[in-house]
Amino acid sequence: MGDHEVTMGRQICLSSKAHPISVEREDNLDLQSTTALVTGATSGIGRAIAERLAADGMSVVVTGRNAQRGAGAVHEITADGGHARFVEADIEDPDGIDRPAAEAGEAGEVDVLVNNAGRAVWAPTEETKVSAYDAMVGGNVRAALFVVAAFALATAAKGSGNVINIGSMAGILGLATGAAYGATKAAPASMTQGWAAEYSGRGVRFNMVASGPAHTRPPCSRPVRRPRRDHCDETRGRGRRLRRLAEGRPSHRRDHRRRRRPHRHPNPPVPCAGIGHQS
Repeated sequence: MGDHEVTMGRQICLSSKAHPISVEREDNLDLQSTTALVTGATSGIGRAIAERLAADGMSVVVTGRNAQRGAGAVHEITADGGHARFVEADIEDPDGIDRPAAEAGEAGEVDVLVNNAGRAVWAPTEETKVSAYDAMVGGNVRAALFVVAAFALATAAKGSGNVINIGSMAGILGLATGAAYGATKAAPASMTQGWAAEYSGRGVRFNMVASGPAHTRPPCSRPVRRPRRDHCDETRGRGRRLRRLAEGRPSHRRDHRRRRRPHRHPNPPVPCAGIGHQS
C-alpha cells in the first residue's frame, strides 16, 4: 500500500492570521513554485487553508460557487503579499466538477489539491430528507471522487503531487443526528486509502485530515459557545501539520507509523453553529 495518513481533529477556532507564519517557515523549503488548488475555499475551513498555504509561499487557486466571497478571499490573500486567483465552480453539480481542472490551467501544473468542499445536514434519521442526503452524497463523495479523477492522470504523469482530503470526525465517531452526514464523510477515508494504493507508485501522495467542529460563523472573536483558549491555540499546530502534508512530509515530526492509542471520547461534541456547507 502507498503512503497515506489519517489525522484526527478536535474543535478549533479558525484564525489563519492569529499566528505569524513567517516565523514557522523553514528556510530550505522553496514553495514559491508550488501551486495549490483548494475547493470550497471562499469561506470557513477552506478559506483558512488557502490563506495558510498562500502565506507559506504557495500560489493558490481558490474555488467555490460564490464569486463575491471568492473575490474577497483572493483580495485578502494578495493584500498580505500572497498569490491567488479565483475559479468559480459548483462541484456539487456534475457539470461543474471538471471546471476547476479546466480553468486552473493545465492540471499537471497543480502540485497540491485540497479536497475541502462539502455539505453537512444534521437531522434525526427519521427526519432526514432524501434531497438532503443526495446533496451530501453529491458534495462529500461524488465531487471528491471526480475532482481527483480530473487531476490524477496529469499529476501522476509528472511523478509528484499531494492530495489532501478534508474528512470529518463524524465519519469516524458515531454522533447523534449525524448518521447520514457521517456516512458520507466516512467515504473520504476509504477513498484516500484506495487512491494511495492506486497512485502512490507513480509519486502521488494522499492524506486525509478528519477535522473536528470549527467555529467559522460568527468570527472567532465572538463564538456562539466560546471554545477553551487551548483549542484556539491549536490552530497554529494544525495549520503546520497541513502545510507539512502539502510539502510531501508526514504531518508529525515523529514517525507517523507510531503505535496508535485507543481513542477516548467520553463527551462527544455537539454540532455547533458554523458547521455546514463550505462553498
